[in-house]
Amino acid sequence: MNHPVRCACLAALVCVALAGCDINISAGGGNGTGSGNGTGGTVLPTGPSPTPTPTPTPTPQPAGQRTPDPAPGTFLPLPPYGIQVMNAVTVDPALHCLDYVFIDAVVDALRLRDTRWGYFCRGVGCTTGSMDKIAYHATAGPEVAGALGVWVVDIIGSACEAPTRQWGVDGFDAAGGWTGRGRF
Repeated sequence: MNHPVRCACLAALVCVALAGCDINISAGGGNGTGSGNGTGGTVLPTGPSPTPTPTPTPTPQPAGQRTPDPAPGTFLPLPPYGIQVMNAVTVDPALHCLDYVFIDAVVDALRLRDTRWGYFCRGVGCTTGSMDKIAYHATAGPEVAGALGVWVVDIIGSACEAPTRQWGVDGFDAAGGWTGRGRF
């Protein structure tokens, strides 16, 4: 390689480095045959690599703080802000009595205040969440499916017959279970 070619290569590398591009340089060596008029040693600029598309996952739900555990053998009071938070949710329960859209929206809004909010367990072993009742885990320990000791609040009156928004506190249930329905 002679001196002018080295300078040209060095200048191309400096230019590319300053521009922030990637280049591929191929030094066409070897024992090939041909007329010598080929394109060996070409500089091919490449653009930035495309960002891979992420695998779809459930939408992460924002969460607020968690009220500290109560003393052993006691339970927390039901927070007083629940009805105001529920009333601020714009989803209409009359349109969602057979799915979790309304109840999910209410639980998500409440969890911005305290991560103890979730769903009231239904089924043996807490296999599913209620479609009209939510739960506030009021005893010590983590919020895991089947955690016992919850305040139960019925937030859909008349279920699917004539669903309405309500804040019906059923009371504290020491044997009642909490679940996140796999959402959190």
